[in-house]
Amino acid sequence: QGVVVAMNAPQNYVVLRIIDGFPLPARKPTDGTLVLPFHADGSMIPSRMDTASSVEDLGERFVRAYLTQGLMLAEPDRSVAPVGVGDVLVFAPRIDVDIASKGCSGMVFDGITLFASSHMGIVETDGGGGNAYRGCRIIRRPRTARFIACNADGFHSYLMKAGPTLENCEISYTCDDCVNIHGFLDLVSRAEDPTHLLILTPMGMNFGQGSALTFYRHEDLEGSGTAHVTTLEKVTDEAEMKAALSMERELRCRSLPERLLWRVTLDAPVAAQRHALVASPEGPCGDGFALRRCYFHDNNARGVLTEASNGAIEDSRFERTGSSGILLSPDLFWIEGPMPRNLAIRRNTFVECNRQLDSRTAYSHMAASICCVVYMHGGQLSGAAVAGRILIEGNTITRPGAAGIFLGNARDCDVRGNVITDPMFFPRLGNGKDFVGEEVSGGIYIASARDIRLSGNKIAVGTPAVCQPIVLGPKVDRQTITIGP
Repeated sequence: QGVVVAMNAPQNYVVLRIIDGFPLPARKPTDGTLVLPFHADGSMIPSRMDTASSVEDLGERFVRAYLTQGLMLAEPDRSVAPVGVGDVLVFAPRIDVDIASKGCSGMVFDGITLFASSHMGIVETDGGGGNAYRGCRIIRRPRTARFIACNADGFHSYLMKAGPTLENCEISYTCDDCVNIHGFLDLVSRAEDPTHLLILTPMGMNFGQGSALTFYRHEDLEGSGTAHVTTLEKVTDEAEMKAALSMERELRCRSLPERLLWRVTLDAPVAAQRHALVASPEGPCGDGFALRRCYFHDNNARGVLTEASNGAIEDSRFERTGSSGILLSPDLFWIEGPMPRNLAIRRNTFVECNRQLDSRTAYSHMAASICCVVYMHGGQLSGAAVAGRILIEGNTITRPGAAGIFLGNARDCDVRGNVITDPMFFPRLGNGKDFVGEEVSGGIYIASARDIRLSGNKIAVGTPAVCQPIVLGPKVDRQTITIGP
């Protein structure tokens, strides 16, 4: 951690005095080393996040740090004071996870407190799941000068057959999501014919013989059919594998590390072609998760991000999250999925979520405290309604930075009894205009959706001329939207 003593926005650098007790940052920071701004009192500045490209040691515990983009210096935040002399920058390299369980099920973690994690705080993966976390905390150590508690996600669950239960937990001051629960999507490398496909499983096996697979076109998420696996065999041909791995470059997505390619025979024809996404509801993705009576606050990204199904987020509190308090969003860059369905979001409290600038720009897909949408990785909002049967009920949303609720890419959902006060509270910076096709505004915003029922919601807008209580955006089947008293 270092105090800003000088800054040069045109050249993207700051001069820092490293605070006593903290190490000097590496001269060549590792990839992914975030740089986050804070006020001297320890409150996070909702500015632009950045990374460090290089650091020069000036002696006497002073350094010159070059920022990759320098946006926190060049683009003032109109809702708070911009980053300036006297503020504090924190360097957060990702080194190692504190608590990790692999291949576990039925575990109980009770009353654990983490004060400083150099990567993700708690991770569970590759197991039967059903683990419970009770009264666990990720917080800054009291009575110290530490401004963060965790350099990445606070809690991360992936490739778990059954989802976790978090009860009475507090996760805060993380440099990424407080909670992330997900599985992965697979990719079609080649269709030999409508019932014989070569499928790449980039992050491990999501299906087996007898599994139901649903296929989606990568470019717009339109369905390409559903069928069951009758046989599968591993493909070792080098040319086929090379063609499959080239999808990483073609799709500009994350690395595809597992390098497993399968020749799959289906019991029915599908229209899937190269690049098609493959979702298996039977795959390990954290289904049945439950978050109850938890407190998520003061972080750099989402409060909770999940693509899992059959879960519940209830009676929890979200304060000052960088972007959405809750985001339900398959991600086409990280190839995370599958599609969230059968979820209940009930009786939660949200205060000043969507503080960070990146969550309110024109290209943002997270422009609401509670948000359901598919991230298209550079593309615009799809018209496909792939999420479904989501209940959003009895939540209190106060001073959201953008909309209160954004329900997109969804069908057969109920939004009822929510209280939303002062939506669009922070300055408008585009709020998803380039992604959605128009600015996301309103207490409740609906897009790319059908069969949505709204009732009993109380919305108090600060400036009606700028923000309407309920807005039906593009790609909505308006005849299937019911708005009750």
